[in-house]
Amino acid sequence: PSAPSIMYRSLGSKIKSLDPAEASDASIPVMVGQVCESLLQFSYLSRPYQVEPCLAEALPVVSADGLTYTFRIRKGVFFADDPCFIATGGKGRELVALDFVYAWKRLADAKRKSPGWGFFKDRIKGFNDFATTSGGKTPTDYGWPVAGLRTPDPYTLVIELTGPYPQLQYVLTMPYTVAFPREADDHYKDHVMEHPVGTGPFFLREWSGNKLVFARNPRFRGETYPAVGEAGDKEAGLLEDAGKPLPFLDGIEFSIIVESQPSWLEFLCGNFDISSIPKDTFDLVITGNQDLSQEMKARGLKLWKAVTLSVNYIGLNLEDPILKNPFLRRALSLAFNFSARQKYMNNRLLRAYGPLPPILAGYNPALRSPYADLDLARAREFLARAGYPEGRTPNGKPLTLTYEAGDTSTSTRQTLELFTHDLKRLGIDLEANFNTWPAYRRKLFARQCQIWGSNWLGDYPDAENFLMLFYGPKAPNPNYTCHDDPRYNALFEKMRGMPDGPERQGIIDEMVGIVNEACPWIYTGYNLSFVLQYDWVRNYKPHDVGYNTYKYYRLDTARRAGQQARFRERN
Repeated sequence: PSAPSIMYRSLGSKIKSLDPAEASDASIPVMVGQVCESLLQFSYLSRPYQVEPCLAEALPVVSADGLTYTFRIRKGVFFADDPCFIATGGKGRELVALDFVYAWKRLADAKRKSPGWGFFKDRIKGFNDFATTSGGKTPTDYGWPVAGLRTPDPYTLVIELTGPYPQLQYVLTMPYTVAFPREADDHYKDHVMEHPVGTGPFFLREWSGNKLVFARNPRFRGETYPAVGEAGDKEAGLLEDAGKPLPFLDGIEFSIIVESQPSWLEFLCGNFDISSIPKDTFDLVITGNQDLSQEMKARGLKLWKAVTLSVNYIGLNLEDPILKNPFLRRALSLAFNFSARQKYMNNRLLRAYGPLPPILAGYNPALRSPYADLDLARAREFLARAGYPEGRTPNGKPLTLTYEAGDTSTSTRQTLELFTHDLKRLGIDLEANFNTWPAYRRKLFARQCQIWGSNWLGDYPDAENFLMLFYGPKAPNPNYTCHDDPRYNALFEKMRGMPDGPERQGIIDEMVGIVNEACPWIYTGYNLSFVLQYDWVRNYKPHDVGYNTYKYYRLDTARRAGQQARFRERN
């Protein structure tokens, strides 16, 4: 018999919870996405990203005013077998529309403090009332009716909105919004975070120490591999399995290895199937023209290189008494040396001239911040206009600013050194506070950070998800800079409810222009992703917002065993 088809991956951080309501950290949504499913999902191969049905039979029927969405739920879909289903002796019961209503009420329950609630807050009729009521000391009544969530029959879900919300289609692909059975909460209680229960292609078999093991769900609903992709997919072999039943894998095993180098060495031995490239190893693996080295090609490796749905930035607190001066913010931006940062990052950055990444539909390459290129002469002019000639305060002392770091990693320290050097050329001193992650987050939420470095990874591929970071009412989370411009706020409120088209694009362009002029961010670059896969992995294609993609992967286990044997012989 052939060996089980188990994919092996490493994770760079520990998993705190597998509760969909807590699916916020980088790795949690992917773990949840293997077990639980949402109404909609992103097409695996299509680019630009497109939404398609998942647990819904079809895309929703939307009323003419855009306020009512009607979904038909697939019949004959069952939750994976689990001890929580006491009434059926551990056999998973059939999915019904109420499982989505219950799951979304978990997000709204104030006692849970779910970061996913923000995607529904103020959006669904009567939902805010439920959230307010749940904040008391008495147990939350999940039977409380929500006017905007109705189930006329077991397989129909009607959502009534308070206003147009075109981004709802994207929200309903996210792990926050997956179906979740009440039986899991009733059975596992305070330990439900360790027991995700869903209808997905895999179920959690083991979570012990530094390992998570997922196994094929024998009751999976019978989805098939896509038959349509983008140009080049057929030539890349990505359509060879078109129409075949999913998943191909028997399981997935994730090993948590916090340090990148040990994980990389395991990958080189063939013990992991896919890997990113550690910074210190990058130049040994990737050539000067960003191709894979011949040595790595000889090992049967393939390189995937792509711009990600993210933007890196240095944040400036516009409520800070010093940084509220726009001339100073422009000076700081003009002092940033992108070339030095890019060199440090092994050229894994693209120049950024605005808050929207270039793979986003709303991105306009013609819009370029006038303060994004290094220009020390202009920086000094703005510094003088801000009242700090040569970086000096009115009493003649150097202007001193404070940078809040969220960790003490080597990468954080080295990028901070680069920025410190940038500002020193203006005569400005930069002091650093190194915080624990929780302390750093508390400072951000309390508006106590003066300057900090961060990045935003898009929750979904819509400009609204990035432009909300400068919307006044969203301060200080996630508008940590506390940018609050009445004109911008009005444009945002108009834009977010509009369908894509030239009019919406015009408003997006105007908003980007306002942000570029205000300089709440110093743009430090767009990320270039470099991912390696062995040639025994089939159907792999990077996806920024696909959390359930492991069901599409296939392994040539015989080839893997042969390659691993050769690696052992070499060593």
